[in-house]
Amino acid sequence: MNTRTALRTTFLPRGGGKDESAPVLIPKGCAVAYSVYSLHRRADLYGADAENFRPERWQEDLGLFRDETTTRWGYLPFNGGPRQCLGSK
Repeated sequence: MNTRTALRTTFLPRGGGKDESAPVLIPKGCAVAYSVYSLHRRADLYGADAENFRPERWQEDLGLFRDETTTRWGYLPFNGGPRQCLGSK
């Protein structure tokens, strides 16, 4: 699990409500946790066989590549942002 603390009040664009499409309020000072392990096994991003080792998936039209946000933040082997692993490059 990775955690971050909100430096200012903000909103996540979706994830709230019954259908998870409503915005989510993140108040200043709130801790937000996320699991890279779980992210990398999302069937909507990696296909129905996301749990299987299948390198050729990177040559397919994955949900991971549907928009700029998921392309940039949907695969985080080295994390991202200012705390990105020094070995990523």
